[in-house]
Amino acid sequence: MDLQQGEREGYIYIEIVGNVFIYIDESYQEEKVTIHLKNGQEYSLKVNENKDRLIVVK
Repeated sequence: MDLQQGEREGYIYIEIVGNVFIYIDESYQEEKVTIHLKNGQEYSLKVNENKDRLIVVK
């Protein structure tokens, strides 16, 4: 298991068996988070819509 911390320490994510779990802290100030997955794809989220909750991407 490899937990990744966001560039500005305002979000974390982990990839487990084809799922990505993302948490964005409520104090994170950027407008968007872009995560670079192990398979080379990118996944982006709007911060204001996803703060302070756990997001699961399958």
